[in-house]
Amino acid sequence: MGKKKLSDRLKTDRENVEPHQLATHSMLSQWLEHLNTHLLHTKKWDGDMVNEWSRVVTDIHTHWEATTNIKPFPKLHMLTHTVEFAQRHCILGQISESQLESFHFRFNTLLNKHHFNVSKHKPECLRRCLADSVVHSVQPCLD
Repeated sequence: MGKKKLSDRLKTDRENVEPHQLATHSMLSQWLEHLNTHLLHTKKWDGDMVNEWSRVVTDIHTHWEATTNIKPFPKLHMLTHTVEFAQRHCILGQISESQLESFHFRFNTLLNKHHFNVSKHKPECLRRCLADSVVHSVQPCLD
């Protein structure tokens, strides 16, 4: 018999699951559902959405260590900044970490494989990378 996911085991084998495992799984599932709901939409955030997100972030921070037995880490702390960002800019889903990481990768590729070969003057290389990156980013809007 193959490995069962914890979710499947909890559904089919409740009598052999410790109560704390069930509670932990329930809490983690709830957090993941909230993260999915709040972070993956691209709608404009209103005050109610920001307040609800703030409650989710506070809940995660308040119960993280007791639920996971893991000390809080920097990316967990970054969730608090998402509340501030959503309050200030009324957006969040459109500005995801994966998009920033993709842009960072593209920028570094331009810097290290293209522009650094043209000039060893770092400020000029950075200027060229920035110009190319901006043009690449706005190109879809111009078509």
